[in-house]
Amino acid sequence: MDLAFVTGYGPSLLTDIEGCGPLVCPEDAVADELGAALRVALASGKAVGLEIIIYNPRLEDGSVGRRFANALAAALETAAP
Repeated sequence: MDLAFVTGYGPSLLTDIEGCGPLVCPEDAVADELGAALRVALASGKAVGLEIIIYNPRLEDGSVGRRFANALAAALETAAP
């Protein structure tokens, strides 16, 4: 839910605090940092799972979903034996 709130998807009471929402543009929420964080976690050998709790493609034009999927795939490819 935190990602939903900062990107403006949620109740306006929480997503538009003092008229300043969204705090982060959806296209900036899935960025290169995701891939870097995943690579570090996977390289540590301590990563045992990944949970994606909410993603609704109807709330965006598809570009965020593609960036997310590409970052996830690239990180997992580098961790493959």
